[in-house]
Amino acid sequence: MVVVFGGGGPNKQRFNAVSVLDWSTKVWREIVPKENEPAPWERTYHVAELKYPYLVVFGGEGLADLDDLWVFDFRSERWAEVKMEKEAVRPCARRFHSSCLIGNEFFVIAGCHSKYRCLSDMYSLDLSPLLAGGEMGELRWVERKLKGASFLSRWGHSSAVFDGKIYVFAGRFSNDLNDLLVIDVSNNSLRGLKIGSSSDQPKPRRRHCAGFVGSCMVAFGGFNGEYFNDLFYINVFELNAKPETAGDDCLRKHVGRQEHSDELVMTKEGEAFPIHRALISRYFKFSSDFSSFMAAINGRFSRGELV
Repeated sequence: MVVVFGGGGPNKQRFNAVSVLDWSTKVWREIVPKENEPAPWERTYHVAELKYPYLVVFGGEGLADLDDLWVFDFRSERWAEVKMEKEAVRPCARRFHSSCLIGNEFFVIAGCHSKYRCLSDMYSLDLSPLLAGGEMGELRWVERKLKGASFLSRWGHSSAVFDGKIYVFAGRFSNDLNDLLVIDVSNNSLRGLKIGSSSDQPKPRRRHCAGFVGSCMVAFGGFNGEYFNDLFYINVFELNAKPETAGDDCLRKHVGRQEHSDELVMTKEGEAFPIHRALISRYFKFSSDFSSFMAAINGRFSRGELV
């Protein structure tokens, strides 16, 4: 299903309904907060993540910037606010931030507050207690203090997850940006990725959207004084591939075993090898990369030239 919460409309309207698209019937259903029951303020520029049966909403702009945290339960179709002690660690009020989920962890990244003062922080919230049937009060924010030389301060950016890492694209600081950052949440590291010449890159932008299809990060639209309806993608696997560690346990079991291949390919040196090795080799730009990769997964291979 597709879920939409809140947003804005003409004449500075703001909404706090949940709209659900049933993908099988292509029919939308609107869930309006019940009268006299708790519900979040109408808002725009917030974030929301779906971890069924819950929808988690944080921040945004109402009458002012917001720092509240709400959870919608699709089973009861009721809202509950997650209230924490005043001295508890928490993100400050903000809008134009981004969010994502890795496993049961909800991440909130950067954004702005007040008069577009940029933020450069990141927080995580482990939803495991809630998913295990616990109480809202068991949820706790954790500030992730990032290490690295890259510059995270921005708003209107996008973030998306691949292979357990968060990729942050573009946004605005003093000017619009078009850089690509990667955050490894296992060690709280932040680094920039080189994505080719300026002619290969999207124009700087903010308020776009992005997500992953396989290992390709796809970005659409945005604004930098003009509105865009273009679409770009980049294969982050190719940017990040480290041949000495690229072969995971599953791949190790199968590469080099002829019974898992339909055909053999011959090199000019006359060596035959299973076709899936040839396919894997196309991921790597340099012969040395591929040779190191094959050695790492215990395969016997001399690359040579393919016939």
